[in-house]
Amino acid sequence: DYSRDDLADAVVNAGAPDVILDHRLDDYLAFDAEVAAQGARIAAIGNTDLAATFENVPRCRAKALSVHHVSMFNTPEFGAVLSRLATLMADDDLTPVVARRYDLDDVPAAHNDVLNDSFLGKLVVTP
Repeated sequence: DYSRDDLADAVVNAGAPDVILDHRLDDYLAFDAEVAAQGARIAAIGNTDLAATFENVPRCRAKALSVHHVSMFNTPEFGAVLSRLATLMADDDLTPVVARRYDLDDVPAAHNDVLNDSFLGKLVVTP
């Protein structure tokens, strides 16, 4: 939840993550590097700044971090992923977190929130 004032403390108290999925690389790459475990992997999913980089390269090198640039549109086989998710949901082993729900008329607001807001969980549009 990027809006938390105590985000760094919350992450550190939960234990340094081995994998970080970052949709806001422009704003949080330095933060990711700070809280990541030794040898962690950062999946860089979204950014708009072409110059997004680490603020402290030697510290990142010392942690042996790796950054993997990922596109949400290059997964070769969505069927297997969706099938696995369906199985996990059916077995109650996966519970999605819904941050907000929107009526169909509020799709522009939902889209705006995806681009500009900070939230933890999924945004859901219902007809």
